Amino acid sequence: MKQDENSINQILKSVPKSVSDEIKNYILDSNKYKQIGIIGDLHIPFLDNKSFNTAIKYFHKIKIDCLIINGDFIDAYQLSKYLRNPAKSDLQNELDFATKILAILRQIFPKIKIIYKLGNHDARVKKFIYQHSELLNLRCLKLENLLELKRYDIELVEEKQLIQYSNYIIAHGDEIAASGINPARLTLNKNYTNLIFCHLHRIDEFKHKTRDGKMLESYSVGAMCLNMDYWLHNNWCNGGLTITNKKGKISINNFRIENKEIV
Repeated sequence: MKQDENSINQILKSVPKSVSDEIKNYILDSNKYKQIGIIGDLHIPFLDNKSFNTAIKYFHKIKIDCLIINGDFIDAYQLSKYLRNPAKSDLQNELDFATKILAILRQIFPKIKIIYKLGNHDARVKKFIYQHSELLNLRCLKLENLLELKRYDIELVEEKQLIQYSNYIIAHGDEIAASGINPARLTLNKNYTNLIFCHLHRIDEFKHKTRDGKMLESYSVGAMCLNMDYWLHNNWCNGGLTITNKKGKISINNFRIENKEIV
């Protein structure tokens, strides 16, 4: 029996609906925001106060109009699946510490846009709740409520959601499989688009010219934390990143912090 297109369309309507999630990029308006500061991997309560203070003073000096906290703002230490010291820091103290930092940021930057992009450590809170599903619908346990984001007018971007600014993708790093000895190059090869990411606590950058003359850029951004007891001997670097957009021409400063100085 010959079937026309309409009849096939009717049959195809019976295909069961996929359970896959479609996650759209968060679009950060490049026509509105021209001077962006990015920090990540504070891993509160393991914050490096000196590096944090240096970065924030620098952002204030250059008059950023948008601040992105690019994942792992909190460590969620006591929710780790790995062995942890129960006397180190409890979750409430960690949340109080984090909320105080948000209050400080809003006090220093009263009018700018602040975005909090979740990382894999921030997501430990949600994963813990998933493991105790009876808590799932308690609004008070959502991280945005635990940290009072609405009070400080801070916008949340979910863990797996990417931020798109012009032709750059800003990710925490775990969601784009950031890894490697030379992470900027390796992660660019995996994603093949302009990238800015944190997650690895290492500063690296790589540029690649494609055969059609397009220039691709990849930046691995330094961290804002000190050594943690589960990785005392490491090769981490402290730093942050700025995006400057002058009449559509974008420049990146992937800076390092040493001895309270921007390098």
